[in-house]
Amino acid sequence: MIDQIVVSLALEGVPVRAIARSMDMPAPDIRQMLGAAVDRGEIVELPRDDWPPGQCREQRLPAVIHGVPLKVQLFARVGVSGQPAKILLMLLRYGTVTVEQLVRAINTRSDTTQKQLRVIHVVMFKLRDRLVELGYGTKEEPAVRTLWGQGYELPSVYREALLKKINDPDPEVKP
Repeated sequence: MIDQIVVSLALEGVPVRAIARSMDMPAPDIRQMLGAAVDRGEIVELPRDDWPPGQCREQRLPAVIHGVPLKVQLFARVGVSGQPAKILLMLLRYGTVTVEQLVRAINTRSDTTQKQLRVIHVVMFKLRDRLVELGYGTKEEPAVRTLWGQGYELPSVYREALLKKINDPDPEVKP
């Protein structure tokens, strides 16, 4: 089970030492697990050793805001849960995501099938509609843009506005 978690983090681009810190394990053990995953063909190569100094700090989203879990905040403030919430979290974290990253975010399987691609497109359609209802983008110019051949993008203007909406203290939102 731990191997699967470590491999999924490596597939997301998390460096070896960051995985080690998050799992509270020695980095050589993580490197050994990932080396075995490379041998099994689960990942192509080992991720980088660690984040460059100061990088990715601003991309992190806290799991709890004002004592309320982030998923509860998303539902209460944006009105999304389940798969749309997972996709929105990926877009808020990274700004630009590939379809494969979204498939991994909503599924435990790492391969991408036509059915999974259709699911992503339907969920993205619903998420765009919800964001338009909240005033983020329009039907003609949605907040979440399709990058043909690459994936999807949530421009920084919308990212900042959504993060502000999620982070604002509100006495109505309770854990």
